[in-house]
Amino acid sequence: MTERAKHGQEAVQGYDLSKIDGIVCIGGDGIVCEVLNGLMRNVMTKAGKDFNSPDVPIEQPPVRLGIIPAGSGDAVAQWISGARDPVTSTLQIILGASCSIDICSVYDENKLLSFAALLVCYGFLSDIIADTQTSRARFGLHSAVLVSSIRNLIKHRAYDLEIEYTLGKAPESDECKTNDSSKQGITNDVVAPEGATNEYSNVVKQFHGKVFSVDMFLAELVPKAVGSGQNFSDFLQDGQLNLTIMGECSRMKFLKFGKDVAFQSKEIYNKPHIQHMQVTEYKVRGMFETPPAEEVTARGARHTVGTGLALNCDGELVVLDRPYFHVKARKQCLPVYGILSEQFSPKY
Repeated sequence: MTERAKHGQEAVQGYDLSKIDGIVCIGGDGIVCEVLNGLMRNVMTKAGKDFNSPDVPIEQPPVRLGIIPAGSGDAVAQWISGARDPVTSTLQIILGASCSIDICSVYDENKLLSFAALLVCYGFLSDIIADTQTSRARFGLHSAVLVSSIRNLIKHRAYDLEIEYTLGKAPESDECKTNDSSKQGITNDVVAPEGATNEYSNVVKQFHGKVFSVDMFLAELVPKAVGSGQNFSDFLQDGQLNLTIMGECSRMKFLKFGKDVAFQSKEIYNKPHIQHMQVTEYKVRGMFETPPAEEVTARGARHTVGTGLALNCDGELVVLDRPYFHVKARKQCLPVYGILSEQFSPKY
């Protein structure tokens, strides 16, 4: 039983994995994130690899991770078992159902910030996580998130960002392609490196502009919207990150995006203020002044709201030293107990 923040990570990071066949955690996405971070650091350290370097290949753990959902969201458990059901997850663990899924690693230059199996969000969703740090214990998680969401929607902050991303595989239809960002005042530069196999694959794109949120999910939120004919499970094993960049827009347009996610609208990405693409890695740099990180954290996590120093990794707050981070896909690096469903439609 974990007793404090990061307790799960600490317990797994120092554990002798040679004595076990797997690790099973009971809880939500937060405890999964802690166990994942402890597990990957454990394995990399024992392999003599520097987990702080984004250029070092990730070592796959020798044990599987099982998840019995008992949290408020349980998205990762849904993804790997096909249902948000403790009985289903338990049976798959008992039967030894196994597969490997993608994860990602998040860095500040040569410093590992976190591993993630679900999402990395910056802007609106990271400000909400920071804003709820002091109020969730008093009001409960759901009430704190609701109040924080309304408060941050009213403030409606946009951040001046430079974003560089490396496109993955070529899209199979026009619906996959990024929208014309010139409609929202964003400038783009395209750099085709040596070895690029086509006009999309491995191409590095850069832009600078005012952005409301930068959100990455390991799985595609609305699979039918990308028009590629992929099954849901394909997105968890393809070594790609599903990146959505929302430029400055009205509050009503932002709320419409949330509605489109909930109702799985095929037109969700067909908006001039939204860019959506599959990438293998991306970097975000804030083009604005921030207070010293030490000063912000000394005042409490909630005071990172609006500073550009809050990052949401699998629903957990990561306080940045500066407004910069680098996210890299790690293909099928996490063995799990589960059977990925081809027809599963996620519920959010």
